[in-house]
Amino acid sequence: MRTRSSRSTPARVLVVGGTGFIGRACVAALRSVGHDVVSASRSSAELRCDLCRDSMESLRAALSGVDLVVNAVGVKRATHEQSWEAAHLQSVRRLLQAMGGAGVRCLVHVTVAGLSSAHTDPYSATKLASE
Repeated sequence: MRTRSSRSTPARVLVVGGTGFIGRACVAALRSVGHDVVSASRSSAELRCDLCRDSMESLRAALSGVDLVVNAVGVKRATHEQSWEAAHLQSVRRLLQAMGGAGVRCLVHVTVAGLSSAHTDPYSATKLASE
């Protein structure tokens, strides 16, 4: 991530997965260079947002006025509430669909470095497929 903004005006940025380890770092870094950042997650964030369960209408509304989305959604362990497939694939598909409907054209998709088809565990496989 750049240490200073190359834009003359701050961008409005939505960080989904904004309460996780990487998401919190993204939110802090973007704010430190003057961007208008909204942190979104399934729980306890500035904006409660469940990419898999919320209506497409509410997802588009969350994107209103947004210039850029950072997708930092990820789960380390699948649970009955959130599978790897839902977190890493379904959420990306729905996010892209909502962004298209809201006219948001810029996405930074956070994934894992060094993944290949040799990684067959569910976490790695779904992260790779999301790319």
